[in-house]
Amino acid sequence: MALVTRTLTDVEERRLRPIYDALDQGNYKSAIQMSDRLYKKQKSMVVVKALKAVGLWRSGRQEDAMVLADEISATGPSDEPTLQALSICYRDMGRHDMIAIIYEAAVAKERTNEEYHSHLFMAYVRLHEYKKQQQTAMSLYKLRPKNPYYFWSVMSVVMQAVESLNVSEGSGDVAYNLYLPLAQRMAEKFVGRDGSATEQAESGPQLRLYIIILEMQRKFVAALNMIRRSSSRQSGGGVDFEPMFVATRVGDYLVRLGRWREAFAHFAGTLGGQPDDWPAWRGLVESALRGSGRSGATAAQSGAGSDRLGAQPGDSDVNGLGNIESDVTDAKSETETKSKSETETESTGETNATRDSQIGVNNAVDTDNHSEHVKPSDDQSDSYKGDSEETPKDSDKDLLEEVVSVVNDAIVAEECSRSHRLRGPYLARLLLAKEMSALGLPRSGQLASVEDLCLHYFHRFGGKPSCCRDLEPYLRGVENPERFLAEALDSVERVVVAERRYPADLANSRRHQGWLTMARRLGVHSRMGPEELLAVTRDLRAYYAEALRHGAGLLPTEVQHADGYLLLTVHVLLDLWETEPRRAKYLYHAIGILEAGIEKSSADFDLRLLLVRCYSRLGAANPAALHFRALDVKHILWDTIGYEMTSLLQPAGRYAVAWTRYTEIGKSSRGANRETAEQLALAYKAGNFAKILEIVELRRRLNRSLHYAKVHWEQKFLEVVLLSDDLEGLQDVEFIAPDWDLLRDNRDLSVLSDFGKLDVNRGSEEVAKLSFDMEVAWLRVRCFSMLLLNCGALLLTEGGRGAGEGALVNGTATPTRRLRGLLLHFEELLEDIRSNSSRLCCRLRIREPPESPLRLFLGFGHDELWLRAFSLLLASAELSLPGEPSAKASVNLTLIRDFLSALSEVCKRCEETEFIRTADDGELSIESDYLYNAALTIKYFGLHKSSRNMYPFGGKSCGTFR
Repeated sequence: MALVTRTLTDVEERRLRPIYDALDQGNYKSAIQMSDRLYKKQKSMVVVKALKAVGLWRSGRQEDAMVLADEISATGPSDEPTLQALSICYRDMGRHDMIAIIYEAAVAKERTNEEYHSHLFMAYVRLHEYKKQQQTAMSLYKLRPKNPYYFWSVMSVVMQAVESLNVSEGSGDVAYNLYLPLAQRMAEKFVGRDGSATEQAESGPQLRLYIIILEMQRKFVAALNMIRRSSSRQSGGGVDFEPMFVATRVGDYLVRLGRWREAFAHFAGTLGGQPDDWPAWRGLVESALRGSGRSGATAAQSGAGSDRLGAQPGDSDVNGLGNIESDVTDAKSETETKSKSETETESTGETNATRDSQIGVNNAVDTDNHSEHVKPSDDQSDSYKGDSEETPKDSDKDLLEEVVSVVNDAIVAEECSRSHRLRGPYLARLLLAKEMSALGLPRSGQLASVEDLCLHYFHRFGGKPSCCRDLEPYLRGVENPERFLAEALDSVERVVVAERRYPADLANSRRHQGWLTMARRLGVHSRMGPEELLAVTRDLRAYYAEALRHGAGLLPTEVQHADGYLLLTVHVLLDLWETEPRRAKYLYHAIGILEAGIEKSSADFDLRLLLVRCYSRLGAANPAALHFRALDVKHILWDTIGYEMTSLLQPAGRYAVAWTRYTEIGKSSRGANRETAEQLALAYKAGNFAKILEIVELRRRLNRSLHYAKVHWEQKFLEVVLLSDDLEGLQDVEFIAPDWDLLRDNRDLSVLSDFGKLDVNRGSEEVAKLSFDMEVAWLRVRCFSMLLLNCGALLLTEGGRGAGEGALVNGTATPTRRLRGLLLHFEELLEDIRSNSSRLCCRLRIREPPESPLRLFLGFGHDELWLRAFSLLLASAELSLPGEPSAKASVNLTLIRDFLSALSEVCKRCEETEFIRTADDGELSIESDYLYNAALTIKYFGLHKSSRNMYPFGGKSCGTFR
């Protein structure tokens, strides 16, 4: 608790201290009893009731706590201890709006209280009331003219621009014409237009906020000049910017402004002090190649989705400044049409609102709008004139020769030094060779081929666990895999043990595992037959058993050094199983190997995730859930890798476990919103304005998460299943469909390594897009299914039967009319999915993301069954409407026959699907499609009623599905 009690007397504080201590220690029952006794003695101490409300809420008596807290709030308390106790209570409840209400009342009573104004501002921060934040911060600044309060107001204006961009999805005219120019003018009262700090400016965070505002408007020249001038004054006692911040920002600005020579010199200077700085090496190579004028084709030829050269799949724009190509291309096009003007005018920063409207989209605010290109501000256009005056061919040739020289010099210096081995220069040389080859540029005599450089890198760093992952982007440049692998194997020192050559030590064992992984990536295993692959698995297991001695002294929390051999063995077995899916012995064999490996290396998440995938493909939910739970997934990990588990539970019929997991994920989602609200308040107090933007973006991503939306709707559907014999309860279930266009994929699909051949695997981006589309399509089907059930329940009640065809009840369409519209939209959705069924209903590989139930839903005829069932319900409702002649007619027999036919077809396909198959050689295999189809059928037709007591709903006990 640690509440501030300075307004209390010493006696009162001494009497309250035991209650505080009881709450801090979790002894809520004792705290409630002490509060009751003290309040009987001193009725004037309202803080005692507030502390009792805190104890009631934390002890589980939520309703009593809410009633008591609201009762106290209605009196309009203005003493600080009571307000803080109420704030803690409402914060636990998640009712941040009430915190704002009580402090609004307190400020109205004590308008000169600085602390109350500050608390009110933080209450608005948690509510994302940016306009009220601005007004409160300005009132606070007028009351106590302190710099932090003023910049709270400036940041509130920036957040209004951010909100405008999010609402308009990137167009943001209001943000660029109003909010950002206003924020810039406000900040310039404390920060000079030339980037110099005025006498009022006190700290670096305030100058950083000004930089953020310039970045959002794409005024990179003004931001660059400001950072340089501020940095030059550091020695004279100016504002202190961290060297890393200066180096990163200046380099990024120069690249985005197209000043290739300046950027090259900057990155070269940075590498002089930090020779292993990979972002700086990447920027050095990028500035040299982009200066050649032909680097625009690099990304397309290499298939990379990033606009940064050498970017890995997981890399992102650290500075959040948006797309480089749009900045450079748009600014250069404007250079061609605009004559030279006064660059010094632009360097001081333009504040004209009309010119501020000609700016780009800030991806730090909305990272979804990558394709939005708008006209850059004029300060960019002027900045290109220096580069445009260079002689292209000569300058580009010199730049390419210079980058080769810088890279080679760094490598020579590294090889001559006795320090630890730095990988940055060697990776930069690989990146340079790869990009020059992709651009068709002639290779310098000082630069070897990609294949030779990969071989040299392996010789030098093959003993490091990261070597194979480092080389993976460049293995496509290996033209002769046989020669490459033969020479690479020669660097592995091995000893003869029992007539077999094993790696001599740990470093050589890692080198050997890397060599085997590269051989697989280069397609060696794809050219082998089943018998050869089985021989490979035997060899790999022998290597694994021998390499276990290297990890004999490892702690249980450490990963065994030999696990690489085991993972390769399992991947080869999975290749055999995918080639012959009826031969399930390969899958069983892989599961057995993984289980044995986990016993010796329980901390290896790769083994556990792969085991979860294998069990999922068999439909074995219990062991899959057991191993997934051992990963100790918490907080945001539920959003990134939780899909591994949640995609299995309901289709496998594990409704009790599914309910528990869905509840846990729901708590994590709500907890993330609560925690981000508190982190925002802390960021404002610390003046960390850049972190505020990051937290808001994180919260926006979580609120638009596909996985969280899926879990929410799956839990609702499970709730509907449990209430299928309670029509009144089914009507009360709330259904709010998500905004389909705003959903985003936060899943980490790269968490499970895939060692397949490079040229046969689908690209990670293609697989991610396919899986996302599958999940969205299934989520839409699920949403319509629940809306149909809800509308059907309304029809089957007395209130639903009494409404006429064209009647409106309280301005809402009648259930009959609503059901007809839902059926029409549902049929259109299914037709759209069927037309794209070859893509949306394909079966994914075991090492690709888990597939949605959409393939089984359509393949087993459940789509037709839903349409026929609710068409029959609609026809029955229309025939029984009072006052119509058709009310006395019999139900349409055609619809009944259609429904029974669809039901018979579903049951028939379920019977025809063998749960356990027997091959010609007597081998048994399990077909998980049977289990998934049975689970769908059971859920849809209420066969769960005989086992209803097993579900954890309505306080009933949990059991297993029998």
